[in-house]
Amino acid sequence: MEPNPNPNPRRSTTSASSFSPTSLLWAHQLRREHNNIVSRLDALEAALASSSADVVARSGELKTELDRRVGEMGGVIGVVKGDIEVVKADIEALKGWKELVEKREREAVERRGRDA
Repeated sequence: MEPNPNPNPRRSTTSASSFSPTSLLWAHQLRREHNNIVSRLDALEAALASSSADVVARSGELKTELDRRVGEMGGVIGVVKGDIEVVKADIEALKGWKELVEKREREAVERRGRDA
């Protein structure tokens, strides 16, 4: 609904003489500004829709990439855990060898003590 540029509601709004030149200029200027704002708003809405679509698409791409990397890391973690178990087994074997060497050294010291 357009505002009534005629401040006197009793006067006829159909005759051109009822509008002052100033009110006609203001009406024209306001209409131009309105059309300009509407076109800018339409452009912003289109840009927003495009940006939103881009964000949704990029989010999907990033999720897919993240899932792929998480899967790769799961494989790497499995390999590292396996390597850790191998190292633990090697450490236990070395502890066994160390105990054996220490036992033989004690026996050798005892034998030298008895032989001396």
